[in-house]
Amino acid sequence: SKVGVPPGLLLSFWMWDGGWHHRSQHVGAGRKGRGRGYRGDQKGWPLADGQARKRALLATIKDRATPRAAVEAAVDQLEAEGLLSTPKDYTVAISSLGKRQLVQRALGLLNGMLRDGPLPNVFHFNAAISACEASGQWECALALLDQMRLVGVPSDVVSFNAAISACAKGG
Repeated sequence: SKVGVPPGLLLSFWMWDGGWHHRSQHVGAGRKGRGRGYRGDQKGWPLADGQARKRALLATIKDRATPRAAVEAAVDQLEAEGLLSTPKDYTVAISSLGKRQLVQRALGLLNGMLRDGPLPNVFHFNAAISACEASGQWECALALLDQMRLVGVPSDVVSFNAAISACAKGG
């Protein structure tokens, strides 16, 4: 079967330390990359396996130099591909969205966790409260503190400090 690999690019995959890794190598024009480990998307470009793609998208999200539109797009991709799955992934996404004042998107992730899982913990709520703080939305921060109590997640010093700071910035 044909695999969509652009001319001149060959990828190889190997297993090492429990994770898939890939290596790109340019080959002569006109040669087609064939073999195991290739998987092409709609445009014919090879993709790394899901975990490598997840790591790359999370690294993009974590990078403070990444613009807000790119962070939002990376979170959308993680969700669409089902790669946003662990509590740590959600913490990174909510925190990164909040730092870029994408509060509604961050709250949407938190609500998705409450609805579909994994269950949010104090780190997720703190990241969301900090998102409210960054944009001066004190009402939202206080509502999240109340929601923590309602769902049985204990608040901590970080929760209260972020909420107090949101109140100071917002009014």
